[in-house]
Amino acid sequence: MDSDSSQPPLCGKDSRRRRDGLNVRFADLAAKLFIKNYRDTNSPAVRKRYGYLGSLYGLVTNLLLFTAKIICSFIFALETLRADAINNASDIGMCVLALVSVFIASRPASKQHPYGSARFEYIGSLVIALLIIVLAGSQVVDTVTDMIASGGLQPASVDFASPSFYVPFAVMCCSILIKLSQYFLLTGLAKRSTSMTLEATGKDARNDSIVSMVIAASLLLSAPIGWDIDPITAIGVSLLVCLSGISIIREAASAILGTTPSNRIIKSFADYIRQYPLVLGLHDLEMHTYGSSVIHAYVHVDVDASLPLMTIRDEVDHIEKETERNLGIRTVIHIDPILIGDPETDRFREYVIEAAQEIDPDIAVNDFRLLHNPDDAHRILLIFDLILPYDLLSKEKEVIERVKETVKSFTNLTVNFSIDVDDRTSDLLLLLEDDQRRHEEL
Repeated sequence: MDSDSSQPPLCGKDSRRRRDGLNVRFADLAAKLFIKNYRDTNSPAVRKRYGYLGSLYGLVTNLLLFTAKIICSFIFALETLRADAINNASDIGMCVLALVSVFIASRPASKQHPYGSARFEYIGSLVIALLIIVLAGSQVVDTVTDMIASGGLQPASVDFASPSFYVPFAVMCCSILIKLSQYFLLTGLAKRSTSMTLEATGKDARNDSIVSMVIAASLLLSAPIGWDIDPITAIGVSLLVCLSGISIIREAASAILGTTPSNRIIKSFADYIRQYPLVLGLHDLEMHTYGSSVIHAYVHVDVDASLPLMTIRDEVDHIEKETERNLGIRTVIHIDPILIGDPETDRFREYVIEAAQEIDPDIAVNDFRLLHNPDDAHRILLIFDLILPYDLLSKEKEVIERVKETVKSFTNLTVNFSIDVDDRTSDLLLLLEDDQRRHEEL
């Protein structure tokens, strides 16, 4: 990722990759010093230590910042510093709650919680966000009330040689550096341990560094402007903090409702399953997340129907265990035996696919089987699933009838059908294809 000075500056995805690389390298350096076997991020114990390291670093540094800012705000009567000190107080609460979340989320499965307690970190994030919004909102109300009582903005009385300027300014410069260090460490640890709590705390630290820059700039600008803009800055800072809290609520609520794993995880999982010779194809992939690092997957796999059943069973059992060991994804595989090299099955499968494609190229056909009527060689039963795009779900019956009519037109045999209809959300592999196609079109 390194580039020499003759190359243009990185932008877009490349710049994000470089930044992410810096985050991870910084986190690796800290993890190497404090975490045994820090590279084994598949281990729950190691991921827990990542959470403890990030939370404790944030707790200690935020305590120092809160103490310095609250003292300066009262000594020099700066509402902006007081607002930012309250923000640091919420950060302290966030780190404490993050520690609790890491502990509870790492607890193993139990009778009451058979999938573990990893989703507790989402609840912790919600509580943290509500705390941020309440504290920041109260600061806005207090600042506006004080401005009304004092008759609005007051003339600036900044003396750059006075402690009332350079002490708060020095505190804010230190705050910028410390918050940036939190951002790099926490987001780097989050990427290694896939922790939503650390990621949210790291993003909040990045926002706080911007807030500290704004406050430092307001201290410098008050004299040239001629007015004490501290109250205005305090309100702006508080509103930015509120927006940060709302963003955290949105992310946590989405995670609680259930989110799709990233395309990278889906593709890695599918590629890993496809590498086994037994697997002729896979479809109907579902993934359920229980916390940021606990994923359960359910997938249908096409296998050669001529293989002995016990051979298939043993190989599938091996694939499930290896997938969980190497990818950390607990997997359940449903086998779909298919006839290989059967001309009649292949022919009717092509008929069905062609009929579906005539209606819409995005219709997928899964779980195809052909059964003969033992009492009548001219009667067959076609069993398959149709996966419809969203805009065709309301026309399900019409689509089924058109497929039946088209297939019947290809043959003189008496054909019966057993058709199940699903939407594309029933198969994450189809959603992945949709995303990749949209990306190529852009």
